[in-house]
Amino acid sequence: MGLAIGMPELLSMLSAELDNLPDERKQGNNTKYTVEEAMKSAFSVFFMQSPSFLDHQRLMKSHKGRDNANSLFGIESIPCDNQIRTLLDPVPASTVFGVFRSVYGGLSKTGTLSSYRCFQGEFLLTLDGTEYFSSKKIHCSHCCHRTHKNGSTTYFHAAVTPVLVAPGRPQVIGLEPEFITPQDGHDLPRLRKCCCQALDCCPSPLPTRPARNFTGRRSLL
Repeated sequence: MGLAIGMPELLSMLSAELDNLPDERKQGNNTKYTVEEAMKSAFSVFFMQSPSFLDHQRLMKSHKGRDNANSLFGIESIPCDNQIRTLLDPVPASTVFGVFRSVYGGLSKTGTLSSYRCFQGEFLLTLDGTEYFSSKKIHCSHCCHRTHKNGSTTYFHAAVTPVLVAPGRPQVIGLEPEFITPQDGHDLPRLRKCCCQALDCCPSPLPTRPARNFTGRRSLL
């Protein structure tokens, strides 16, 4: 049994969350691309798992007059990487968290979630800590950092990503990430705190009890 949400439904949920996204550009600035187009373009790269996807689509459009970015994702004009960053950097990630809840709600209504019950009818939720930005020069107030023995400092952004899994199921269901910030503390206590916060944000009927036996990057809940 596969996941009961197809591409059209997923894009519809995404589009619903992209209405009225904040646009930090001043009036009169070049507005050739909308924030929604930038968001869909970024989503398409991750969905296709291909960093060069948009480059291929620009080339396809120049040769054939059409492209998959438009037919698959509804992107009218494809912004370049720098334009995507410029448009999306000011937009809080939590702005689109509703997509996670919409997907979860859709899977719940179709009964797909019931196939993920295991271990006495409970859900199995895994938590993974991941870094998605790292630099020795570029940093901001939201960066975590680590100091190395040679005195250099690495700045990074990190998050705890909760994922619903089930034995024998190749598909997983991603839930809202919990971003790790400097205010959360350091190392293991910081990671433990973010794991508990991630559990607190899980939608019903998932369990929200604190993590148990947490000893490091690998844990059993």
